[in-house]
Amino acid sequence: MNEQEQLKQQLKDFEEKCIYQDTQIARLMNDNKDTYQANQQLTQQILSLDNIVNQLIMENQFLRNENDQIKQNSYKAQSNFYSTYSDQEFFEPNQEISDMISQKQKKLKELKLIQQKEESKPNQSNKIVQNLLDEVIQDKIMNLQMDITALQQLLQQ
Repeated sequence: MNEQEQLKQQLKDFEEKCIYQDTQIARLMNDNKDTYQANQQLTQQILSLDNIVNQLIMENQFLRNENDQIKQNSYKAQSNFYSTYSDQEFFEPNQEISDMISQKQKKLKELKLIQQKEESKPNQSNKIVQNLLDEVIQDKIMNLQMDITALQQLLQQ
C-alpha cells in the first residue's frame, strides 16, 4: 500500500468513527431528552403531592380544632350537667345522661319530621318564610346533634 491509499484508509476509518460518534451523540441527546421529560413529570408529581400534603395538613388542623371544640363542649355539658343534678339525692349520672340523650334524640326526630312536612308543602308564596324556617330547623338539628355527641362522649367517660 502506498501512502495515498493509507491516507484514504485513515480518512475512511476517521469518517466511520465520526459517524459512530455522531450516532452515539444523537442517542445520548435522545436519552437526555427522555430524562429531562421524566424529570419534568416527576417534578409535576412532586408538586401535586406537595399540594395534597398541604391540604391534608390544613384538614388535620381543622379537625383538631373541631375536636378541641367538641371536647370543650363536652366539658361544658358535663359541668352543667353535674352542677344541675349533683344536689339530687339519687343521682345516677349515666342514667340521667342516657335520659337526656333520649330526649334530645326525640326532639331531633320531631324537628326532622316538621322539616319533612314543611318541605313537602308546595306553597310558592311562603318560600322566604320556608327558607328561614329551614335554616332555623337546620341550626336546631345541628345543635341537638352536637349535644347528643357531647353527652354520648360524657357517658363513655
